[in-house]
Amino acid sequence: MEKILHPQKLGLFKSLFIFRSISLLLILETRFLIPWLARITGLEPVVFWFIVAGLGLFSPLLLLSRIYLKAEGQKYDRQTWKQRLRFSDNIDIHLYQKQTLLQA
Repeated sequence: MEKILHPQKLGLFKSLFIFRSISLLLILETRFLIPWLARITGLEPVVFWFIVAGLGLFSPLLLLSRIYLKAEGQKYDRQTWKQRLRFSDNIDIHLYQKQTLLQA
């Protein structure tokens, strides 16, 4: 079985800094950017919720995740990305482990 990499702890200060930064970004986007885009285009604000959240909120989070992954000194490949950020196959691995434990 493959070795599952465990993330290093960020600590309280770094966690609060990231949380507050992303929260501030979300507040600015919802207070100013989304209404402005809706006003100049005439489209419904809900359309811009999807666009702004996808590009303006989740993209910086994924970029930050990549930066922290490289800073930890781990090799940066698809398998590490999937394991650390839990993007796919991990659900199947956990279900398999749970079934194996139940059968034992």
